Amino acid sequence: MDYREIPLPDALDGLVKTVWTMEAAGKAGEWISQEATPDGCVEIIRRLSGRSRWRSDQPELFVAGVIEMPTTLTMSGDARFVGIRLWPWAWNLLGSPSTPQFLNDWFAAPPESLASLLLADPDRVVAALSEAMAGFSIPPIAPAILRSRNVAEVSIRSGLSYRQIQRWFASEIGMPPRRYVKLLRFQRAFVDVQSSSARLTEQAAQRGYADQAHMARDFRELAGDTAHAVRARGRGPFI
Repeated sequence: MDYREIPLPDALDGLVKTVWTMEAAGKAGEWISQEATPDGCVEIIRRLSGRSRWRSDQPELFVAGVIEMPTTLTMSGDARFVGIRLWPWAWNLLGSPSTPQFLNDWFAAPPESLASLLLADPDRVVAALSEAMAGFSIPPIAPAILRSRNVAEVSIRSGLSYRQIQRWFASEIGMPPRRYVKLLRFQRAFVDVQSSSARLTEQAAQRGYADQAHMARDFRELAGDTAHAVRARGRGPFI
């Protein structure tokens, strides 16, 4: 699998996590499976060639909701994709249904939708995003979420009470704040393990885990494998 992320302008910080491309890099007649790990994002995905399945065959253009557990994606060897990974609050500004309505699920994007227009030209996805999101205001709580290792830090940075944070998460994301912050902490560690040869104990401490065993439990739950396996085989959010 060839997975790549495209650099984004600063103007999209807090709205878009990344724009990515992926090629299965196999033969047309074979099927390849990958485990997608939770990263807290909504994804708009256009398949440029081949076939793909998640529970059922997927259309050329679809929107995948925030997932809470590792999810098996199956694609033909000739499959190629381009995608946009949005923070949930950004999706809620762009389209419908709202993020809580398709948690752990996906839906086909209508041809006339903004999601379709953003991926109409694979060579100018970043430009299309910049145009569509010009003038968008990031919710004040969003930077606190993205910088925090636990809900207590979110509360301190945002100035909101735990109850206010709970209500915001219920309407904007559809899961408890502790669960969502856990997904983000795990995904940061997941990327760290791939990109750095530092000891796992050091990486666990840097990401706010109580110890390496705590991080190991999250990897088993949210990656379905060990940190050592992720270091050997991980690519972006996939293993």
